[in-house]
Amino acid sequence: MKKILAVVFVFVMALSLSLNVFAAPKGFVSSPSENKTPVIEDFDTSHDGCHGQLIITGYGDRNTLPDDRREDIEIAYKELANSKDIIDLCDDLKEVIKDKGINGKDLAISDLFDLHVEGCDQHEFEITISSEALKNFVGLMYKNSKGEWVYVKNAKVVKNGTALRFSVDEFSPFAIIVRRDITSPQTSDNTVNTYVILVSLLAVGMIFGCKKFAKKA
Repeated sequence: MKKILAVVFVFVMALSLSLNVFAAPKGFVSSPSENKTPVIEDFDTSHDGCHGQLIITGYGDRNTLPDDRREDIEIAYKELANSKDIIDLCDDLKEVIKDKGINGKDLAISDLFDLHVEGCDQHEFEITISSEALKNFVGLMYKNSKGEWVYVKNAKVVKNGTALRFSVDEFSPFAIIVRRDITSPQTSDNTVNTYVILVSLLAVGMIFGCKKFAKKA
């Protein structure tokens, strides 16, 4: 009997953990790239004396960053995940979606990554990155040195929707903003709660079934 209950417990725990993996936190949608870091395809700077290297690091690889940059991207993640409405973080974004007729609550973040330059002072860079997270792309924003979210007005999707090109003169955590796909169900807190309840009921049913089986045996 104890062995049967142990098996049931392991099954329930495994299923619960799998739900946590597939559940996107509030303010985010599940990335089609499975949170892989975007790839820098090309970059150029207006400063001829700059021969630095651009480094891009996805949130999932944040532990490879220096402590200060890792802390910055973790703070950015918490702000985005805990925001009731992403547009509250950036005034310029409010104006953009107003012009496009998009409801702010339909927005989410598909990817979050750190971008910085090594071996060169900060200048204006034109950057092209490839990413699988550009479906329903709305915009790009980053956190400036004052801790404010800034909308990148020149960001645009290129190469048949496979790449993003933009120019910046400051480096920090960047977030790709997308419109939620209203044609497919989104994982939400309510959905997760429903799954948890179903898993709990399943566990109770299995335990009672095991007890009855044990008594008959």
